[in-house]
Amino acid sequence: KILPPKIKMMRTVLFLLLLKTSACCGFGFKGCSLNFPMTDVIWCFNQNIANLTEVVSMLPDNITTLNLSKNKIRVIPPGAFSQMLGLKRLDLSQNQLVSLKGGEFRGLGVLECLNLTCNNISHIHSHAFDGLTGLQTLLMIHNILATLSLSIFKVNVSCFPALEYIRLSNNSKLELQADVKSVTLTPTGSSL
Repeated sequence: KILPPKIKMMRTVLFLLLLKTSACCGFGFKGCSLNFPMTDVIWCFNQNIANLTEVVSMLPDNITTLNLSKNKIRVIPPGAFSQMLGLKRLDLSQNQLVSLKGGEFRGLGVLECLNLTCNNISHIHSHAFDGLTGLQTLLMIHNILATLSLSIFKVNVSCFPALEYIRLSNNSKLELQADVKSVTLTPTGSSL
């Protein structure tokens, strides 16, 4: 009988073998790498990845850092990362995301840093960040947000007990709707 920890180890070993063979290139993993000796850090940036579900299903569950920047990801399916319960850093910057409809980050309660910089995000559902109780840093610089209801953070303030840093600068004509008691802007007024 194979125990669950052994299954996880076998998946990690299998993934390592795939990275070292030419067969991995057919799955969009050309150039993806592990940050040795830390097998829990995976870099899959600038690989023309469009199908996030396919890529994530091939990754081991025990990763803590996943860099998917500089790809062609347009949609994050609900619960796409839910099997990665230990994921602490997720970089989805420089993709083609247009909206966050809610549920994309379900199961990522220990996620500390979420980078959504340089996408085309114009809409964020009020429940998009539900369950991110460990989130400390949220980066959304250089998107095309025109309005952002702060109810995303007001309604879910108990969901962000660890939030220390949020950047929203360089969004086209971003207006923060007045539904919170106070907002502190940087001296330039360009970020929150």
